Amino acid sequence: MLDQNTLSSIDQAVEIAVDNAHNLQGSIKINCVGGFLGEEVIASLVNDFIAKYPGISVELDFSSQRVDLLVEQFDLVFRMGELEDYGFVAHKLMSIENRILASPKYFNSRSYPTHPRELKVHLCITGAINSWSFYHVDDCEHKLDVHINGVFRCKNGRAMKHSALAGNGIVRLPGLYCSKELSRGELVSVFEGWRVADTPFYLLYHKDKFQPARLKTFISFTINNFMKYTRE
Repeated sequence: MLDQNTLSSIDQAVEIAVDNAHNLQGSIKINCVGGFLGEEVIASLVNDFIAKYPGISVELDFSSQRVDLLVEQFDLVFRMGELEDYGFVAHKLMSIENRILASPKYFNSRSYPTHPRELKVHLCITGAINSWSFYHVDDCEHKLDVHINGVFRCKNGRAMKHSALAGNGIVRLPGLYCSKELSRGELVSVFEGWRVADTPFYLLYHKDKFQPARLKTFISFTINNFMKYTRE
C-alpha cells in the first residue's frame, strides 16, 4: 500500500507533467474573509480571472475561522491583520484605513465625544475586536487602548454598517466599506484628533509547496490588479 508521502509525490509529478502556462487548467481553492473585501473585491477579481482563464475553476470559501494553511487544504488565503503563522509567503496587498464613524442621527440627542475614553459612555457597534487602539494625529507615539462594550455585536461589516446607519451607535469600520455613505454624509467621522491603526491585508501561500502554473498566474494577476477592485 502506498503511503501518503508517496501519493503526494505522484500527484505532484502528474501536476508537473501536465502543467502548461499556455493551457492553464485545474482548480484553485481559496479561503478569504467575507464582507465587502471578500464578496465585492475578491469575488470580482476571481470572476475576472476565470473569465480570462476559462480552463481554471476556483473554489472561494468565506468561512470565518482562522485557517492554518499548513493543515487545511487551501492553495491561497486572503487574510486581514498581523501575521503569526510560519511556513508561507505573504504579499501585502494594501493597508486598510479604519475609521470611527456614526450616523448624524445618533448625535441628535447626544454630544460628540472629544476623547476616545468617552466611548465608554456611548453606544457602540462592535465585531470581533472589543478593544479599539487609538493614536493622536499630532503624535503617533501617544497611543491609547479603549475597551468597548457593544450594544450591537456582529462579525459582519455590512450588518455593522447598517446598524450605524440606523443610528444605533458608533462603529469602527474600514473606510472602503462605506465610501458612498461618507460622501453622502450618512456617516461621519467621530474624532478629529484621534485615529485608529490601519489593518494590513495579505495574500498568503505555501513557501515550500510546488506551485502549478495556474497558481502562479493567479498570484501574479492578484498582485498586479488588486487595487483597481478596491476603487470600483
